[in-house]
Amino acid sequence: MVSNHLLEINFNLSETNMNRPILYMLVGVPASGKTFWRKNCNTPHTTVCTDDIIYRIGEKYGMTYDEIFNEAINLAQKIMNHNIQSAIAGNKNIVWDQTNLTAKSRKRKLLRLPGYQKVAVYFETPESSIHKLRLISRNGKTIPASVLASMMHVLEKPTKSEGFDRIIDASIEF
Repeated sequence: MVSNHLLEINFNLSETNMNRPILYMLVGVPASGKTFWRKNCNTPHTTVCTDDIIYRIGEKYGMTYDEIFNEAINLAQKIMNHNIQSAIAGNKNIVWDQTNLTAKSRKRKLLRLPGYQKVAVYFETPESSIHKLRLISRNGKTIPASVLASMMHVLEKPTKSEGFDRIIDASIEF
């Protein structure tokens, strides 16, 4: 079921405009399925994700995401920005795998990518019991309940008025 849905998304996106690279901006709270979607995206792309960078830094020093986060976030942000610039220079598709919760933050990011087809991939917050299971399955990465509640409160569904050419609702149970 999931793989068929992902294939449909990938097929439809590849039809849009072959001359322009595509930005897939993933939108949703932590553990809503964004990274799963990205890892199963068949379209060649450059990944833009501070979490991946923080995990790699932690592995290098034998530390968990939680243990290294405060020391690594600034470096991860710089590396991510470099990756964005490299992808733009190479005219490559990008999957931006962060929470991208608000219209304001998304608009600011979209402005960095003139000439790109801009596709929001939106993930609803999973049902509570499923969401809790996903959150606890992430070894070494925890999000305080108050922070998660705040994220859920500020999450805004993306709209075309923000600058997206297309919006996909990828809210599926898996």
